[in-house]
Amino acid sequence: MSTQQGFHDLYKSIIQQLDAASAEITDLKIENKEGQAKLADISKKMKDIRSDFKDELLFLEKNSEWEKFTLAFFGETNAGKSTIIESLRILFDEQSRRELLKQNRGDLSKFSNDINQHIEKIKFAFAETMRIQADKSNALNTDINDLKKMLQQSKLLNIVAGVLIGATLTGLIFWFIGG
Repeated sequence: MSTQQGFHDLYKSIIQQLDAASAEITDLKIENKEGQAKLADISKKMKDIRSDFKDELLFLEKNSEWEKFTLAFFGETNAGKSTIIESLRILFDEQSRRELLKQNRGDLSKFSNDINQHIEKIKFAFAETMRIQADKSNALNTDINDLKKMLQQSKLLNIVAGVLIGATLTGLIFWFIGG
């Protein structure tokens, strides 16, 4: 059975069910005038629904593309439109989805390898950076130690110079005083 025939049969079945429901309502016998008026109103509404439905079905039969359905989803962001579409694709086991998954299986392992290579490069670069910083730190420590030695030597020289100057001044003062 073709898709078009299947929908034609579905539409026909719906119209038959509406006709049967309308006939059951028409066959009801009510003695109460108010009940009869209500029944007549319901019967008229059923006929209107059947007529409108039949018009819509005729329009659909003339204007529908039977080989491929197109549904439009619209709504707010994060309303779940894509989730519904993906669920339908999974439910109906869409061929293009299967092919896309098959194509991308290799991409996943390639992506994993690329990530691992990138991680190794980062580890190497980090180790190299740490080595360079350690070398700079060691050089700075050496410079600081050299400076400390120079300051200590300078301090000793200042002390020796101070002692010599003090002794010289003391000697000059004694000589000057006449000692």
